[in-house]
Amino acid sequence: MKKSILLLLALALVSATASGQLLWKVTGNGGAKPSYILGTHHFAPISTLDSIPGFRDAFESVDEIYGELDDSEMAKPESSLLTLALMAAPADSTLTKVLTKAQLDSLSTYMTELAGRPIDAAAYDSMNPAAIGMVIMSLTLDKAMPGRSGGSIDSHVQTLARQAGKTIHGLETMTEQLTSLFGDPISVQVRDLMATVAQGDPIPMSRQLYSLYRAGDLGRIHRLMNDPKFSTSTDGNKKLVDDRNHAWADFLIGILPTTAIMIVVGAAHLPGEEGLINLLRKTGFTVSPVTE
Repeated sequence: MKKSILLLLALALVSATASGQLLWKVTGNGGAKPSYILGTHHFAPISTLDSIPGFRDAFESVDEIYGELDDSEMAKPESSLLTLALMAAPADSTLTKVLTKAQLDSLSTYMTELAGRPIDAAAYDSMNPAAIGMVIMSLTLDKAMPGRSGGSIDSHVQTLARQAGKTIHGLETMTEQLTSLFGDPISVQVRDLMATVAQGDPIPMSRQLYSLYRAGDLGRIHRLMNDPKFSTSTDGNKKLVDDRNHAWADFLIGILPTTAIMIVVGAAHLPGEEGLINLLRKTGFTVSPVTE
């Protein structure tokens, strides 16, 4: 994967200290009650919710929760099978067939340095290059965030919602999300994976993102995502963030005037011209940070 995609994944996985910029109120366009957008980090401590100004009151005031996925879909056996299928390399395009020996050696060295133990990339032969990118992200976060939790704020909010009798919906299906991560042609996956290797150590970048999130500075995070130093293309941003934002916004503008909801999505989806905040504002909603 290119560094841009690693950035996007890191945005979803790093921890953050709460800030008013992580919770936003949505009003206008005839809605009788405000709705909210919560920017999340899938591996941040669940206790982060306790320090987000206004979260508890906002949560109690809404009737429905819209996550990227409805977690109940993830628990289905067919979802596990789909994940394994989409992460698998085609028989004629396994890693050792699509990478040269020099590329395999470079990938092995890169993963070994990240893990701090010997890794032979050929051991991942059955996984497609995009799936190897996820392994790299996990190794990166192990170093950048030692002791990180496997818990998810997104899942915890849905657990709270079920306990409170609130309805839960997904903004996309499991198939749609997995396809966005693993559905590129193998040639594109190879290109992006080797671009990641060529661009060097991702640990400083992940720590920088962590620092920016501790400050709650979505604006600087958005600029970092689009910094040419970290990406030779905007393809990753467009597919993983912008295109999904537009699809979600097109759907949400029909829901927000009728129902008080909380939209719980990765914080990378909030800022920028193509972010959810701006897309909703452009359709007449008022979107403002919750600070208390």
